[in-house]
Amino acid sequence: MRHSFLPGVIGVAMLAAVTCLSSCAAGKAPDITPAPVTGVPMGTGGGTRGFGLEMTKRIDGVEATFAAPPATVFTALGSVFASLELPLTLRDSVTGTIGNEGFKFRRTFANIQSRRLLDCGGTSGMPNAETYTIRMSVLSNVNDVGNGTTRLITVVQASAENPSYPGSGVNCASSGALEDRIAADLRARLNNRQPPLLH
Repeated sequence: MRHSFLPGVIGVAMLAAVTCLSSCAAGKAPDITPAPVTGVPMGTGGGTRGFGLEMTKRIDGVEATFAAPPATVFTALGSVFASLELPLTLRDSVTGTIGNEGFKFRRTFANIQSRRLLDCGGTSGMPNAETYTIRMSVLSNVNDVGNGTTRLITVVQASAENPSYPGSGVNCASSGALEDRIAADLRARLNNRQPPLLH
């Protein structure tokens, strides 16, 4: 599918926070208190074989922990974003940040209905995400947490606008579905398995 890409306005503010996660954890600096957790762990995987995964919903994104080196995770993420047909506007191996800072679409993205990805308000039976033009940024940050373990935090930010009324933008909340799919796709690739189908 084809997407129309915009300048990375949406992701600028959150990129600074995401980048800090990487830079603050570098070297032998004291441990940083994690961001507040907004829910219980969303799922686990792996076990004693292959690369493990734990996912937790956070205020600043969805966190997934992999039993794999950061460089390996960062490289595999490039393939994950390619599978989403989402060109990279940011790929910084120093900060461990990768993704697209701003693009727009309508109704579906990566074969997933907009209303499953985002809550942009609307009336009963007619969510705005289904009819509005969506502007979204998707950024992932890779962070070495020691002992051969890598923390991945994926942040999705979006807004929506009624195409018939320019300037009628509303903020959207991510459902976590895309972040979870990125983590699941990454886990499959790290274990040399077929990535799950997007739907």
